[in-house]
Amino acid sequence: MKKEVYFNNIRKEILNNLNQCESEILIAVAWFTDKLIIDKLNSLIKQGIKVEIIIYDNHVNKKELFKELYYSNAKIYLSKKLMHNKFCIIDKKTIINGSYNWTINATSNDENIEITYNDFDYARKFIIQFNEIIKSCISIDNFFEYSLSSIEKLYNQFKIEYAAWDKYSFPYFINGTKFNVTEINNKSKIIKYFYFVKNQNEAEKIIWYKYILESTYSLNEILDIQKESIQLPIKFNFVHVNNWDSNAVAVFNQHNNIVEKHDNSYNSLNKRHYIYSIDNDGKPVSEQFLFTYKLNDGLFINHMDKPYFITNKLNKYFIKHSVARILMNSSLLCINDSLYYGIINFENNLIVPFKFNNYVREHIETINDIRIDKIEYIDFIEYPILIKTQSRIFTPNYRNSNKLLEHIVHRYSLVDFNLIYKNKIAGKTNENDQVFFFLSESDYKYEIFYNAIKSLLEEQYKVSINAFERLKQDYQEGQNNSFYLTIKNFKKQQDLEKYLLEEKNKTVEKKDACYVATMVYQDYDHPKVLVLRKFRDNILNKSRVGKKLIFIYYAFSPKFVKIAKNSYFLTLISKILINITLIIIKSTQLAVNILTRLI
Repeated sequence: MKKEVYFNNIRKEILNNLNQCESEILIAVAWFTDKLIIDKLNSLIKQGIKVEIIIYDNHVNKKELFKELYYSNAKIYLSKKLMHNKFCIIDKKTIINGSYNWTINATSNDENIEITYNDFDYARKFIIQFNEIIKSCISIDNFFEYSLSSIEKLYNQFKIEYAAWDKYSFPYFINGTKFNVTEINNKSKIIKYFYFVKNQNEAEKIIWYKYILESTYSLNEILDIQKESIQLPIKFNFVHVNNWDSNAVAVFNQHNNIVEKHDNSYNSLNKRHYIYSIDNDGKPVSEQFLFTYKLNDGLFINHMDKPYFITNKLNKYFIKHSVARILMNSSLLCINDSLYYGIINFENNLIVPFKFNNYVREHIETINDIRIDKIEYIDFIEYPILIKTQSRIFTPNYRNSNKLLEHIVHRYSLVDFNLIYKNKIAGKTNENDQVFFFLSESDYKYEIFYNAIKSLLEEQYKVSINAFERLKQDYQEGQNNSFYLTIKNFKKQQDLEKYLLEEKNKTVEKKDACYVATMVYQDYDHPKVLVLRKFRDNILNKSRVGKKLIFIYYAFSPKFVKIAKNSYFLTLISKILINITLIIIKSTQLAVNILTRLI
C-alpha cells in the first residue's frame, strides 16, 4: 500500500492516474465541469473502460457536458440531495480523495487530494459508499430527449412488429417513396429511393429504418447516438412496378425487373440517367439505355447526340431530328439538317413544319418548369430568305443580325398546334432600297423558287436582278418540273461561261504571265506586275541576253511557284526581291530619261 498527498498540479495527477486505468472507474464528485477530464474519460471509455459517475444535480453541473459519455454507455447519476463527496476509485484498488472538485475554478483554488495505491480493502469501503449514494440518485437518462432507455424501448417494439412482418421471398423491392415519414424525418434521403432487398439482414435493416422514419424519433439522431453509418441495400431511383402492397413491397420477377439509375453529377441540361433490367443480384442484364429526361412513366428521351425515345419495356426508336427543347403536351421542339425549327410529337410525327429560323425562348416552358400550365403558345421567328437591292440579290446572315432584320413572328398554339397569327415586324437596320422575300410569302407560294435562288447563291452562281426577275416569271408561268429544268439550264450556262473564261485566262498565263510576281500580289493585273511585264517586253525582249533571261525565267519559275505559294517565308523573300528589282528598274528608267534630256 502506498499513499501520496498533493497540493499543486492536482488536475495533472488526476489525469495521470485515470490514464493508468485498466478496467473500471467510479467517480463521486459534487461539482464536475472540467472538460479536459471529461475528454479523458471519453477517450478511456472508447478503449473499453467501464465508467460510472455521480454528480450533484444543480445548475453548476452542465448535463450536456456528459452527453458523449452517456451515449458511450457511461452510467451517470444525479444526486438530488447535497452530495459533498469528491472521490474516485480506479480498478477497485486506487482511491483519489480530497477537497478538490473537478472543475476549472478548482485548478486555481487552495485544494488537496490524497491518492492511495493498491489497497483493495480501503477501496472496498469507498465502493460500498458509492453504491449507497446511488440509491438516492436518479439517472441522467431522463435529461436527454433521446435517452438510451427510450431507444431500447423503440427497438423492442420494432422487433415485435418485425416478427409479424409478411414473409416475402427474396429478392424483392421496397419503395422508400411510400414510407409514411413523420415531419422530423421528411428530409431524409432514404425516402427518395427504391431498394432491392436480397436477404434477411438487408430486410431487417431497411425495415428498422422505415420504422424509425415513421416514428417521432429522428433517424439521423439515433444513428449518431449509436455511432452507426447508414447501411442500405442496392438502391434505384425508380422501379417500373405496377402494384405495391401495404408494406410498400413489390415482388421481383421477369415482369418487374426494369429499374432506373440517375446520375445528377452533370448539369441540368445534360443529365445522364439510365434505364435497364436487372437479375436476382440486382446486376444489369440488358443494355443500359441512356436517357436525359423522363417524359412520363412509360417514355424516356435522350436528346443529345443521336436522339431517341426509349420505352419502359426497353424498346428504342430514333428521333428523326435534333432536339432543341422538350415542350408541354407531349411534343418536342426540333431543328432539321437545314437548320429550320419545327415541332414533332412523342410518336415521331411532324405537327408543326420545319420552316422557321428561330424561336422566342422566354415563351417556352419545359416539362420540369412549375409554370408550364401558364404558357400555351410558342413564337417562331422567320427571317427573310433573300434580300434585293438596286444592284444585287443576296442571302442575309440572320444568325448574326438577329431581330435587326425585318422578320415575321408566327405564333403557334401548344394545345392544338394550330397557327394563332403571324405578324411582320420592321427591322432596325432596313435600308430604303431593300426588298425582303420570305418563304411564307403568299402562303408559301414561292417557297421552291426562293430556295432555288438561295441554293444558286450559296453555290457561288451569279444571280443578277434581271436574271432573278426572269426566273421568277418563269416560275410563275411554269410547273415545278419545267422550273427545275430552267434552273438546271441556268447553271449549265454559267458553268460554260466560267469554263471559257478560265481557258482564256490559262492561255494568257501561258503566253505572258509573270508567275512569281502574280503569286506574290495575287493579281494578274496588279500595277507592279504590269511594270515588270512592260520591262520584259520593252527592254529585255529587245536583246539577245534579255531573251535568254526570259527563257530561263519561264523554264524554272512555274516550278518555283508550286513550291513557294504554300510557304510564307519563300513568298516574303520573293516579294522583297521583286521590290528591289522594281526600284532598280525605276532608277534605271529615271537615269535614261535624264541623259536623254541632257543630250
